[in-house]
Amino acid sequence: MFEGLDHIGKAASTLSQEAGTLKERLNVAAVELAIAVTRPEQWPGDLLKEANRLDRELFAGGNTEQAIAGMPAWKAYRISREIINLAQELKSEQSNCRG
Repeated sequence: MFEGLDHIGKAASTLSQEAGTLKERLNVAAVELAIAVTRPEQWPGDLLKEANRLDRELFAGGNTEQAIAGMPAWKAYRISREIINLAQELKSEQSNCRG
């Protein structure tokens, strides 16, 4: 059920690192999120809704780099935390499915 969702884990890992600025890391994470939501059949329903909401927020203007560069630091931080939380929820969901 969770094949390919490792992109969310990669996004969370990128955001948790200290290399680069938060907005640089968020740009990388946004790409990983965009890849992950292309496989909706793999997602638990509520978590897919959250992932799609974040994806829409990051890609609202069509150009993610410009959108992220222009967003306030508090918003970049909030979205980053929400992606990390989503990765943790997915990991928990995956553990529950394994028994």
